[in-house]
Amino acid sequence: MSDKSRLYEIRIHSIIPEALNMTKQDFDLVGKSKPGLDVAPRNRPEILDKFPFGVECKRQNKLNIWDAMRQTKRNIENDRRELIPIIATQCRNLNLMILEEQIFLAMVRVLNENCPGWKDQIIPEKEE
Repeated sequence: MSDKSRLYEIRIHSIIPEALNMTKQDFDLVGKSKPGLDVAPRNRPEILDKFPFGVECKRQNKLNIWDAMRQTKRNIENDRRELIPIIATQCRNLNLMILEEQIFLAMVRVLNENCPGWKDQIIPEKEE
């Protein structure tokens, strides 16, 4: 593992709790070059309710998302928690979180049903 890849894992371990008003102590960060999910919530119900995702970090210019998702799912199966697989990836200045279609659509459905106007909170207004 390169130092840049490890720094990316550390970055993801920092930005997730910051964005969710949680702490870094609420999340596990796997050791360098050790098997398992790169970032995962601690096994406590109050944390899993806020972030039920297992994150595999990939900082690669050319990423095979199919292989990365298979790896993430294997790691989740070995972890034995019921986590939702997500791939965090970065290429140049673009950061992505990749998740399965049915999860994405379920999230949008829940947002639409429970948070009217949610779109306005995440899409910046265009300057005229």
